[in-house]
Amino acid sequence: MTDAYRQPEAKTFSDALQQKVDALVKDFRKADVELIKHELKLNAPLYKKRADIVSSVKDFWFQALINCMATNVYIDDADHDALSYLSNVEVDRNIDDPRAATITFSFRENPYFSNDKLVKEFSLVDGAKSLEDEFNFLEETKPEKTQIDWKSDDKNLVKLKPTIGGPDSDDFEPGSFFSTFFENTDPEVAGGIGHALIMDFWPGAIDFYTGADDLDFDEDDFDSEDEDDEDEDDDDDAEIDLEDDEPPKKKSKGDA
Repeated sequence: MTDAYRQPEAKTFSDALQQKVDALVKDFRKADVELIKHELKLNAPLYKKRADIVSSVKDFWFQALINCMATNVYIDDADHDALSYLSNVEVDRNIDDPRAATITFSFRENPYFSNDKLVKEFSLVDGAKSLEDEFNFLEETKPEKTQIDWKSDDKNLVKLKPTIGGPDSDDFEPGSFFSTFFENTDPEVAGGIGHALIMDFWPGAIDFYTGADDLDFDEDDFDSEDEDDEDEDDDDDAEIDLEDDEPPKKKSKGDA
């Protein structure tokens, strides 16, 4: 009979060696930042090419949003018609400091609002850590409110489907995507959606549209009450994954 499994024993470095280890970790973080900047430069023309290619695909961005489970849960059925006028989505990250970002949703003429673009900005909070330090997107960026010029009250989805409560409340209701994301300034709600758009949806839009991102999954794997993994990825600079507890996706009107 084999011995019972033993938990690995924790080890510590001497003070002098710990200083060298800390310096090495910081160097790795600096390298990560440079890799992110280089990736942004390489991908920029490719994203423009992608936008040109998919511009002729009917409902490309709307369907991709619906198929992305991280965004779908915040899209109410009442949003579908308004989002069907979506013509482009673009994420712009500052090449000098890629942690903050601007997300632009472009729309064709529609009966809901007069804006041709809805821009959501995520700026760094005052006193944000340096690029080489640990970075938490939800804590160190702030979502700015997006002004939406609704054409009439009966088309104002923010009023018709408001966000109720906060993410920690028992009665939390996302309401309309326009309420939960664009007009919302809560770092956890709007920030969580923004992070998912920047890190997941934006680079994988084609896969989400085609369904190549493996959209079939077990709802039990996305228990909103499970907080075991909530702090696992706080050590990454700009690539933090805060989507451990993603809820299941809804189906679009065209899904079987």
